[in-house]
Amino acid sequence: MATITRGPESRATALAGGPPRWGPAHYLALVAVPLLAYELWTLGAWLSSGPHEVDAGRVAYSFSWWWARGIEVVAVTIAIVLLVSAIRESRRIGRMSFELTLWIALVLTSFWDSVTNVLQPIWFYSSDFVNLNEWWGHAPGFVSPAGGHEPFPIIALVFLYPCFVLESRLAVRFWSAVTVRNPGISNARLLGLWLVVALGVGSLVSMTFVLPHLWAGPGMGPMILHTDSYRWSFAEFGYVGTWSTAICALRLFVDDDGVALTERGLSHLSPVGRNVTRVLATTAWCSLSVIGLSLVVTFSGLFATAYPTGYPAHLPNVVCVIPGDPATAGNAYGPCPGSPGFRIPLR
Repeated sequence: MATITRGPESRATALAGGPPRWGPAHYLALVAVPLLAYELWTLGAWLSSGPHEVDAGRVAYSFSWWWARGIEVVAVTIAIVLLVSAIRESRRIGRMSFELTLWIALVLTSFWDSVTNVLQPIWFYSSDFVNLNEWWGHAPGFVSPAGGHEPFPIIALVFLYPCFVLESRLAVRFWSAVTVRNPGISNARLLGLWLVVALGVGSLVSMTFVLPHLWAGPGMGPMILHTDSYRWSFAEFGYVGTWSTAICALRLFVDDDGVALTERGLSHLSPVGRNVTRVLATTAWCSLSVIGLSLVVTFSGLFATAYPTGYPAHLPNVVCVIPGDPATAGNAYGPCPGSPGFRIPLR
């Protein structure tokens, strides 16, 4: 991992005498324990219930169906290439590399992807993806009665998340190039510059899903794009870029030896203990970023307007009723957020 900035801790400090001191890595690892316990409990209940595929509205071999296959192939390919690269680097340096730690943490973080629907259904995935019904119907504290009915793209998303390891690599190259031209530039400015880049990249990524109707967030409050067939919100615009910047930031704030915040102060632990703590700390960092941003998006859903009637049947397929759209009639949840007279039903 390339070293961009210098922090207060160096190898000399790590090897100095004295009792081990708790730092951010320890506290983040501690936070990861209940997060992963919640994840395991929810997934266990979901698996015991017999998850099923959601195929409502799907038209096999349609354009969106083929596009979904392409996204799945690309995500799996990039994720596997990154995993192989991370394993090779780990063997070369004789310990678990940062990229392997981040890869594992991002896979675990994919669990939280649609937690934004905790209060009401404001985010949809297409049934054209290879999917299973989402696990939120079995999650403690998930109050929306729509939880557990929407499709979760089990291949596309689980493998898409570790693809952000690639973005972290690109961020390091970007910061190195900027630092060469501007040696005195601050970390805050480097992070801000990358945020601008990440927002642009995130918008392009979003469009590869939005335009073929493979995902949509019609309940995310104020919109940038607002038509009968497409909705793209300010919240969605900011989400991907901001979250990926938070992930990339782990590679900006490193110490003299290139050690990330989630890896520092662990020299007193055994090799296994260090690896476990690093994975836990990195998982907490990634997961808390998703959860925090998702709660902002959830709040934006309180300002949702009526959902469009031009979505294809494979998109808002089994969740709520869009007034004027016969394809959604009869859904048990009732009217979608933003519908006239809508009140949030809770379970």
